[in-house]
Amino acid sequence: EISCSLVGSEMCIRDSIWCYYCDREFDDENTLISHQVARHFKCETCGKKLGTFRGLLSHAKTTHNIDMKAFVE
Repeated sequence: EISCSLVGSEMCIRDSIWCYYCDREFDDENTLISHQVARHFKCETCGKKLGTFRGLLSHAKTTHNIDMKAFVE
């Protein structure tokens, strides 16, 4: 269950730590970061794990000549 506080009439700010990419909740920020690196910043071509989404984009372009920005926009 998502716990949040209403701000205004349409916005909701969560009181928990959650993954922007898959909406999963976590107990602490370190676990969230580990999850994101393992699940969301992993190269599908070679399996390399990158620390950030920007790092994954750069890796795909320089190592595999794949422009992932076309998939994001």
